[in-house]
Amino acid sequence: MSILLISNKQDLTADVIVDEIHKRKLDFYRFNTEELGESVYVSLDITNDQYFIYDKHLNKIWNLRDFSSVYYRRPVLPSYNDANLSNEEKSFLLRENLKTIEGLYKLLSASFWINPVFATREAENKIWQMKLARDIGFEIPKSLISNYPATFHKFTGLNRNCVVKCLGSASLSKDSDKIVFTHKLDKDFCNEQIEFCPTYVQQNIPRLYDIRVIVIDNDAFAFSIKFNTKDGNVVDWRESDDPILYEYIEIPLNVKEKCILITHDLGLLFGAIDLIRGLDGNFYFLEINPNGQWAWLEAETGIKLSSKIVDVLTHERY
Repeated sequence: MSILLISNKQDLTADVIVDEIHKRKLDFYRFNTEELGESVYVSLDITNDQYFIYDKHLNKIWNLRDFSSVYYRRPVLPSYNDANLSNEEKSFLLRENLKTIEGLYKLLSASFWINPVFATREAENKIWQMKLARDIGFEIPKSLISNYPATFHKFTGLNRNCVVKCLGSASLSKDSDKIVFTHKLDKDFCNEQIEFCPTYVQQNIPRLYDIRVIVIDNDAFAFSIKFNTKDGNVVDWRESDDPILYEYIEIPLNVKEKCILITHDLGLLFGAIDLIRGLDGNFYFLEINPNGQWAWLEAETGIKLSSKIVDVLTHERY
């Protein structure tokens, strides 16, 4: 039986998993979805109940039934940028590709997934995440999503030190390098800005350091992320120009258990959870990314997260 990796050609995290699979001499196929129609072809014969993927570069055919496990990372659709097509035609083809790929996911539903794709999409909703985290018993920052000026002003008046966060992807577009980092709320905002779109504002917790917790099946691995917080304008460590220190740490058992619980409650086996260790000593939940990055933490600390993931994909579960 084989492992199927679903991602894209630029995904360095998938590269790390491929290296680990190679070390174990396991059979696998990496399906870079943007190559569909370029060098990868699918044949989904409903009449005869036969479903295949063919890779022209590798000159090999895979039967979908041969994939015992699927590692779902970050698929992207073909771009068609070089094709002589109108925008309407490109949009139509992208929709057709998306529906084909989603159908392929459903045909693989008997396989073991990290993570199930449709559970992943539901779990990405940050509003639902925060509600679930509160119900589980996590400490959470005071949070509001609103475009109603009266509610917005009341919240920010009571919590004067607020940050603004994205509800979705921080990238302005899939083709853009521009990132909207978490940032301090501009005190000069006006009602028109509030009404234009619901905005996610949150109490800015004074922190000792940030933490990323990587949940893999029934275990969790915590890493402190320490950066210079003396510049009060920088509240997102990804935006810091100063050196950042990453360290594998132990967190309290009850916090670890909550991290595993929220991951499982969202229907996931993997989750990248962001916490803050407050100056008050509490551990505050910020969000969970069902497909969050982890490979750089393995490189920085030597903790073999890739090995743990492949253990689960091969059902060597702990």
